[in-house]
Amino acid sequence: MARLWFRFSGSLDQPGQFIDGDGDNEDEVRNKMDFDDLEFYRQLLDENGCRCVRIAALCVQLNRYHYGIKAVYRLTFNDGRTERRNGPKHFYPSDSYFGWGTVKKTWIVMEEDEHLTGVLVNQGGILDGITFVTNKQRVHFGGSLENAPVDMMTSIPPNMKVVAFCGTNFGVHGRIGFYSTYVRWQILCPYILMHQLFNRGRATILPSDEEGDLAFVMQRLTTINDGVFRNIMSFLA
Repeated sequence: MARLWFRFSGSLDQPGQFIDGDGDNEDEVRNKMDFDDLEFYRQLLDENGCRCVRIAALCVQLNRYHYGIKAVYRLTFNDGRTERRNGPKHFYPSDSYFGWGTVKKTWIVMEEDEHLTGVLVNQGGILDGITFVTNKQRVHFGGSLENAPVDMMTSIPPNMKVVAFCGTNFGVHGRIGFYSTYVRWQILCPYILMHQLFNRGRATILPSDEEGDLAFVMQRLTTINDGVFRNIMSFLA
């Protein structure tokens, strides 16, 4: 399984980090969560023939504060089929903050080629507001209560997407975290495009004999036969 990047709004003074299963700091933080969808995401990935899992929609329960979240996932299989699965519900019916207006559920539904690329939070003692950023739009839920938004994706490596959420519960959302993984298409696209352009005589590959050099990798990938190239791309995807 691809490595996952973890970030939590309860420790914004700490940079995000890859989860590598060594039982260090990230496990200490994650053990404090009241909900964590990572295991559900992994179960979806393990389904027979599943090639890709991404968040297709989010339901947020809120007024000026956050009372919970639920993700809906879209699975893509090797035979081209797609299916949707509802993730666990994390809604909290607390009376503590009802004076701030009617609690309602609001949705963000993403298009087939859309994915979450960023998360911004407004928080004081609890989570006041959250902004979900995709490769196509930016949607804010909740209030700000004069707490400036903090970009939780600031330290994230490039070409990653959010695939699961976690968080703490104080009757409302106390803090929220996320897991992200690489968007494989954005990484593989330049190699696929160059392979096609080279085969059509519309591109020339600069020769290189240095095995660690990017030009060397590009040269090898673009000049191998189509069958081997497709197998490599399918493996990396």
